[in-house]
Amino acid sequence: MILVVGDYMIDRYWFGEVSRISPEAPVPVVKINRIEDRDGAAANVTANCKAMGAEVVNHYGAGEPIVKIRVIGKNQQVARVDFDHPQEPIQTLGQVLEKINIIIFSDYGKGALSNIDKLIQEAKDRGIMILVDPKGHDYSRYKGADVVKPNADEMREMVGGWGNEEELRAKATKLMQESQIRSILLTRAAEGMTLFTKNTAIHIPSTAREVYDVSGAGDTAIAALAVCLDKGYSLEDSARIANRAAGLSVAKFGTSLIHEHEIFN
Repeated sequence: MILVVGDYMIDRYWFGEVSRISPEAPVPVVKINRIEDRDGAAANVTANCKAMGAEVVNHYGAGEPIVKIRVIGKNQQVARVDFDHPQEPIQTLGQVLEKINIIIFSDYGKGALSNIDKLIQEAKDRGIMILVDPKGHDYSRYKGADVVKPNADEMREMVGGWGNEEELRAKATKLMQESQIRSILLTRAAEGMTLFTKNTAIHIPSTAREVYDVSGAGDTAIAALAVCLDKGYSLEDSARIANRAAGLSVAKFGTSLIHEHEIFN
């Protein structure tokens, strides 16, 4: 069983039509004709794990949900409105850990995982595999994690950039040693992913045929990684399937679900 822990969000989409410019300011007027709510952040990870056939439970930070409203007109995003309500820090994971094989920490920096170092130690004491979707530049918070999955921007924030693949590998290795992280799965958008372990760096080319919307692709990737590991796949094979899942996700609009048959066909 998989446990998803982190910040809870609602991705709300206001779909409409743009037919004129406001007389009050040079901005489009969107006539809304449909509103749709989708799970966001850690909730999107949970939803994707379920869609991929896994047994999953969740533990989100308490407090008023964070809501991100995307205004869509003419099939494109016109504006985004955020209601960022701080999430209360999760203090303990409790007895649910008795049934858990893998934990995904989905860190969006909204407060739920302020104590993530303690939560990781709590899970490590029970021998549970730990995956982290990180936020910020202090990776020492994720000490002991089995896999940390930054995107390219997050990796640059942490290590200061790189000039070539050799330098990237050296910096990734140093980061793993200093932070005591077992492996890094770096997502690189159109360049695919690179899996760094203690002794290897395996590049996985992107499988995306078209990129329509990158929203939630990272959530999809870490969900697929966890589902595959929970099924007994190797880390490398799990990363390859996660890469495939992310490629399918970016071809869909908004935060979306990838289903079991799409990646295990």
